[in-house]
Amino acid sequence: MARKLPLKVIHVNRRIMALNIKSGSRDPVITARRKHGKGILRSNRLHIMDAQGNIAATILCDIDHPLSCGARCYIETRNRIVDAENGSQEM
Repeated sequence: MARKLPLKVIHVNRRIMALNIKSGSRDPVITARRKHGKGILRSNRLHIMDAQGNIAATILCDIDHPLSCGARCYIETRNRIVDAENGSQEM
């Protein structure tokens, strides 16, 4: 039986993002950490890897080039996306 990997949490710090927009600095906005344990990553671009080591999704924050809707922090993936509340809806 495969061992369960520890749960990780990814958080976008809106306060730092607002300060970056206001001051023009580029401090890391995205924080990833283990739910229980040591280890924190801070960056403006993180890759989420699958079990085989392939990039499953990328979380990025780009203050200078927002999406057409205005979003500056978003997730990109080529994988299938399923609504967690209603499994029949997917894209």
